Amino acid sequence: MSIDLAKHRSAAFGLRQPGYLAVAAGLAAAQLCAALPAAADDPATLCGVAGGAPIEVQARVVAAQTPEVFRDKDFVAYQDKETFTMWTFTQPGHPAHPTVVCRRPVHNGDSITLEMGIVCKSSEKACQDIRQEFNALNAQMQQAIVNGEGKKPE
Repeated sequence: MSIDLAKHRSAAFGLRQPGYLAVAAGLAAAQLCAALPAAADDPATLCGVAGGAPIEVQARVVAAQTPEVFRDKDFVAYQDKETFTMWTFTQPGHPAHPTVVCRRPVHNGDSITLEMGIVCKSSEKACQDIRQEFNALNAQMQQAIVNGEGKKPE
């Protein structure tokens, strides 16, 4: 199963919001932090907040009333409007379920990088596949910035 890149790139991963997240993604796509390996234990932190198993992280995201910005049969995504962190969770039935992917812009001096973390509790192959799909989304975001999409309004 693969992500519909065109649909998700604009709907759930920041490009439909022409501001900070799209700019950060474009500036940072070449400097992405490595995703956490599939076999890793639940990290203590994920995108700057308490980590854990995907279902635990999702419960905290929902409890914090983070706005849901996308839902289909495979994914549900939430975006924190203050930190611009995008949380994407697989739905039951997705080959990589349960998985959480978070991405957020991080200031490093005068530049902005995109931090991406993945906690995947599925098979090694499914986790590798979803990691590759999100890396492809990041590359599409970079290309969209190069092509002039997602520019900040003047």
